[in-house]
Amino acid sequence: MNLRRRISELRKLADSDDWWDREIAGFALRDLIEDHFVEGMKLTLHWPKHRSAQIRRAACQSLMQRKAKTTDDRLRPILKRLEVLMSDDDIYVRKCCGPYVVAYLAYTYPRIVIPWLKDLRERIGVGERMSRCRLPYRRCRPRTVASFL
Repeated sequence: MNLRRRISELRKLADSDDWWDREIAGFALRDLIEDHFVEGMKLTLHWPKHRSAQIRRAACQSLMQRKAKTTDDRLRPILKRLEVLMSDDDIYVRKCCGPYVVAYLAYTYPRIVIPWLKDLRERIGVGERMSRCRLPYRRCRPRTVASFL
């Protein structure tokens, strides 16, 4: 199987106007990444930043790795990619990530995904609190900043 050619075909299908074609592309990409993890992740490295929201959504959908085919060591790169997609500007992509992909991964791999979610929530909370503390408009002392961390 020529992975590069297959991924190119899936990218075209993922950018289709037809919703069903986009679903097929996302799950076919998931299957391909499950079977050829390193190569598949490498060849789709730029999908999460693609100009098309439909291709970014397919990248997100492909992260729904099934337990029968995925080992725990694969989850770190998957979660790293998912974190990028969760902060996407397009609601179409975010709706796929949050309630759909994150929920599936948390249910399937709770021992790894739940602590990652808690850490992510904590990092986002620190960022939000830090953004409310802007110098020189508000007096923010180093002790105050340290208390956020």
